[in-house]
Amino acid sequence: MLNAISLIAACSLFGLSVQILGLTGLLILPRVQPNDLDASGRKLRYLAAILAGGVIVNYLLGLLCNSFDRAFIAALFLCVAGTLVYLKVNRGLLHALKFDFSWVTCCFLTAAGVLIGAQIVFEPLYGWDARSIWFFHAKVINHIGGLYINEAWWSVDFPFSHIDYPKMIAYLGAQFAHIAGFWNEYLPKWSLLLLLFPALLGIFSFCENRVSFIFLGLLFFVPGSLLWNGYMDGYLAIYAGLGALFALDWLESNNRVDLVAAVIFLTVACNLKNEGMVLIGVISVCLMPLIWRKFFKQSSRIDLWSVSQAVVCVLMIFGLAFLWVCLRQYNGIAGDMQFSGASLTKLSERFANVDPLLTTMRLMSLAGGLWQSVIVACVSAILYRFVHNRIPSAVLAIISMALIYTVILVVVYLSTPYDLVWHLLSSAPRTTLPITFLLGAASYRLLQQFERINK
Repeated sequence: MLNAISLIAACSLFGLSVQILGLTGLLILPRVQPNDLDASGRKLRYLAAILAGGVIVNYLLGLLCNSFDRAFIAALFLCVAGTLVYLKVNRGLLHALKFDFSWVTCCFLTAAGVLIGAQIVFEPLYGWDARSIWFFHAKVINHIGGLYINEAWWSVDFPFSHIDYPKMIAYLGAQFAHIAGFWNEYLPKWSLLLLLFPALLGIFSFCENRVSFIFLGLLFFVPGSLLWNGYMDGYLAIYAGLGALFALDWLESNNRVDLVAAVIFLTVACNLKNEGMVLIGVISVCLMPLIWRKFFKQSSRIDLWSVSQAVVCVLMIFGLAFLWVCLRQYNGIAGDMQFSGASLTKLSERFANVDPLLTTMRLMSLAGGLWQSVIVACVSAILYRFVHNRIPSAVLAIISMALIYTVILVVVYLSTPYDLVWHLLSSAPRTTLPITFLLGAASYRLLQQFERINK
């Protein structure tokens, strides 16, 4: 009993220290001022950014330090030094961060965290991707003592495991097992808690508009068991969707909390799966016209400070993923999202016949709640257009993200060397979740505008 309590305490202390690392990450992003924390929702959003930022810094240390011991020493130093520097630089934020939430908000936030967290803690790994990809990588990392890219990854028995996938959550799971001193099918899943809590705080940061918040809260549960069974698809959709919403809020309010949260959430999404880089690239491209129009189009000269901030944000969003790509390419680990001559031949063959395209569109639309989100988005857009004559450009940007990513997914499926129907049935319910969440985010923005106008 005493050993179990000590184990839980050690793992909890480690999880807390990882999240404290987020204070160090915030030091390189645009500095938040006390007046930026002007509402309870933004306070939650800032807290979510801190917690998620810790996961990013922890992963960076794992890539740079290789071994657990060196990474733990570096993390301990950054926890202390980074926290002290942060508190010295941001003294006024401590008073501004005092939370003033209603007991209803606190109860719902706690209930959601406990319900999903209990599933994470008490349900073992059993799904194929969770057991044979994400947490199999964690087992390898735990076995070799760190995030080494060495001969252990070149085993002939590993091709099924997509060893090129990003190691953010795998490294975190391996750290929990390393602290415990043993591996089982429960403890490494605690790493999902460090993704769950920032995501919940991010959702609840929209609680000021009640009706639209309820809609967004329901959207959060669309991934279902993917929130706790060890798959990354649900968190990829949530983090990418919330990151896009935070970015649009920043363009509307110019509040630095929104910008910081957007950068951190998009960075996490970029490092969860290979397709995360593609998805976040699409989101970034669709945001560019809005950013240009707001900050550069109406100015007679280029604001170098704004440009430098934009460069820092882009480097943070894509830099860590690019570092992992460079490391794996240097060590001869090929990515699974590559278009070879055979892939292009298969793509042209399937494009020559309309049936594979129709099959792909049909099976994708039936997966992951996609057709429901399409209907809700269309009805919302029609009603808004009927009442207010013009759909906001932010909503059009989100819809563009969903459409472009849909086209990319269709091309990927049509080029697959596997049986098309099998590939779609086995993966489309997961891979279409980002599209579902983005379309849901578009509907949320329209509903939010209705609420604001009618207040």
